[in-house]
Amino acid sequence: VATVKRNKCGTGPFDENWLNMDCCGLFCASITYLLHIYGVYATCMILIPPWMSTVDEDGVRTISFMGHLNRTAFTLVAVLAVYAHFKAMTTDPGAVPPDAQPIPVEETTPTTATATDTTGKALGTNGSMDLEN
Repeated sequence: VATVKRNKCGTGPFDENWLNMDCCGLFCASITYLLHIYGVYATCMILIPPWMSTVDEDGVRTISFMGHLNRTAFTLVAVLAVYAHFKAMTTDPGAVPPDAQPIPVEETTPTTATATDTTGKALGTNGSMDLEN
């Protein structure tokens, strides 16, 4: 009986979690997540408040309902993007298991189809409109 060594993280077919432990790839993934965090900060804290808020006489800024809605929607989309990146990075979405078997192909008889032009009229065997040939 063969035994398989299962690593905690790796790219082998029997590893517990799929994750390429390449330092350059992990560094780039970290930069990606930091850019997402900065994007959420810049959009929600710097860009939206001046556009979608009011300032009263005391200098207090109050963000409108649409401002809060935009902040929430942008943050939700950013979180979903980070989650999708993380899942793609840790699950290898294109991998085929080593014990996969191809799906059997059923034999079918070819059917003869009548060729039609762009108007839907049947064409003859030589492509002409004459069906008597």
